[in-house]
Amino acid sequence: MNEVVQVKWDKVKAPFETDVESDNISENTEMIPFDTSVSGSVLLASMLGNIICWNAALIKVGELESSPLWPIYGSAILNGSVNKADVDWTDSRLPLSDRRIAFTSLQISLIFAASFAGAGFFVLPATWIMRALGTRRTEIILAVATAALAALTPLATMTDFWLLLVVRFIQGMCISNPYPVISVIISTWTAANENGIFLAILTGYVQLSAVFTTPFCIYISHQFGWPSIFYFQAIYIMFLTIIWTLAYRDDPETHPLVGEHELNKISANKHNRTVSIHGDQSNTAVEPTNLQVIRTPAVWVCCVAAFAYITSIQFSITFTVMYYVWILKYPILTAGLISSIPLLSQYLIQFVTNICSDRIRFVTEHTKIRVCCTLALSGCATGFIVTSFIDPQYRILSTTVTVIGLSCLGFNSDGFPKSAVLIGPQKPVLVMSCVQAILTLGLFCGSFIVPGLTPDRTAEQYHVFFRVYGGLLIIANVLFVVFCKAKVIDFTQNFKKSVC
Repeated sequence: MNEVVQVKWDKVKAPFETDVESDNISENTEMIPFDTSVSGSVLLASMLGNIICWNAALIKVGELESSPLWPIYGSAILNGSVNKADVDWTDSRLPLSDRRIAFTSLQISLIFAASFAGAGFFVLPATWIMRALGTRRTEIILAVATAALAALTPLATMTDFWLLLVVRFIQGMCISNPYPVISVIISTWTAANENGIFLAILTGYVQLSAVFTTPFCIYISHQFGWPSIFYFQAIYIMFLTIIWTLAYRDDPETHPLVGEHELNKISANKHNRTVSIHGDQSNTAVEPTNLQVIRTPAVWVCCVAAFAYITSIQFSITFTVMYYVWILKYPILTAGLISSIPLLSQYLIQFVTNICSDRIRFVTEHTKIRVCCTLALSGCATGFIVTSFIDPQYRILSTTVTVIGLSCLGFNSDGFPKSAVLIGPQKPVLVMSCVQAILTLGLFCGSFIVPGLTPDRTAEQYHVFFRVYGGLLIIANVLFVVFCKAKVIDFTQNFKKSVC
């Protein structure tokens, strides 16, 4: 009798156990797209950090006063009897961490510009490699190369300046495709109603790299010497490359931890189950040409907004410390902490903005991207222009306005990046490659614009710079608001209309 009862009870409880087990599996697999986007964001952040870490390295490697040779030549240099450029600060008898270089302003600009030139040069080749090998293997190759070059940087720095520029150029080549990678991850791994939050995670790699890299690298350079910055970067990037290799697949269907439930969620409201790197051609009989894509106004206004945005971000990451030290007279450690505030604020604002955007249904996507772009670009422009009229003696006020203005750039993740994602399913990688090319162009130009407008490091020159950048941001904002789109564009039909 007991056996009969047990059999009946097993039959009753079996469906419920199956449902519970299924729910647990579903909850676990729903985190896989999130884990994938996080692994992509931190890997991109670490690779960009290998470029940014030179901010900290330059401070230490150019600090002649901490060289063992300073007690010998310091007095003569200060009284003018010896030119510091005539001293061999790179004496091979010194440990690598004790060697110094008196870089000129032009050399410093070239060090930064070389990496951005490499990034711009390799945008199209990186796209071709992604098409041939897939995003996963492409990023593994680029990340391993970045780590190897990071480990070689101290030796290259002390060997020859032109060799250092070659290393920096190749490092730049390795960070030439963040936005195409972001486009592919969102197209293949993100549910249609979650674009915003995943876009915030992925585009936040810029702020993430700067917030972590600069203060940490300054600390380890003081504790262990400037070469340790690059050795740490090499180890850190290799570790994150392993995480990326384990977490990411080019197709969710091939991921061992993704089930049918999550695949259905990802593919909901998409034309195909997943959208590949080659784009979604389901709605068009003829694949659009590259010219048809590039000539679309909605694409080039994304590029204009990208240029204005990245030049301001570059100022926030690279040059604000110099502004705070040279003009507002803050100690360097204080300036470093202040410069990280807007970057952290941008990262937080991106999350809040995109979460709200995903949940607000009564406003069209077109209106959302216009509002967010305006808050980002015009908000930052207002901060720049207002700061240009504040006397540096009111440094608390100047600092507050500058920080608030730069923090506004965090609204941008729901601006031109989202527009580029929404308009480009036919050619997702090409659209993002155009944006990426302009981003690298902006970084390259900014490496010379800021030093060029502030050669004497005076408050008046910085005020002119603020007005120039403020005007650029406002112009880009107006063009974006007028011509931007927030829906899938058939580039073939759009091109026919534009030439008729």
